[in-house]
Amino acid sequence: MNCSKRLTGSASTGSNGVKYPRYTCKAKGCKTGFVTPDDLHEQFKVLLSVLQPTPRKTELLRTLIIRKWSQQSRSLNEGKKKLNTQLHDLEEKQLSLTEKMASNEIDSEDYRKLRAKYRNMVLQFENELADTNKKLKLKTTDIDYAISYLADAPRLWQDAGPEMKVMYQNMVFPKGIKYDLQNKQFGTPELSALYSLANMKKDPSKSEESLLVIPR
Repeated sequence: MNCSKRLTGSASTGSNGVKYPRYTCKAKGCKTGFVTPDDLHEQFKVLLSVLQPTPRKTELLRTLIIRKWSQQSRSLNEGKKKLNTQLHDLEEKQLSLTEKMASNEIDSEDYRKLRAKYRNMVLQFENELADTNKKLKLKTTDIDYAISYLADAPRLWQDAGPEMKVMYQNMVFPKGIKYDLQNKQFGTPELSALYSLANMKKDPSKSEESLLVIPR
């Protein structure tokens, strides 16, 4: 029975008082057994090793990502200039609105509605600008970090603490990965964009248009 529910970690205590940790499925009626953490973690390390690209592909990916990022940076900077221009125009409109209110060219109700409208637009543009600035902070060192994980994922994952393990797992399997308790094996996972490209049989440079820059 494969119910696709999350596995739950627990530990039973033997007659000698020793605890035996295991992963099981807690879904009602599910009787698929269990797997020990040692076995599951070892299988996961093996899976990461299988997905590990060759050194040549790893270096090629780094070159392609930096090239793609340079292109995206230009686009982001153009968008940033546009947003700054729009914010400047809104500031001028707000100033003009205040002057019209002071000279009684518009009534208080129209003033209130327009001021609220401009304020909402300013907040929207400021949020977009903050998001753009955040994306522009990506550095070559961040790309190097993601690429270095590709080259040594099994060891880095094994040495990581619980929170970092989760982060590393999400770098590889953003939608999680299924485990078949009956057959004691992982299902076919959906890989992240970086890993998908790294594991293509053909030269990754042929698929550069589909390359996504890894978020920080």
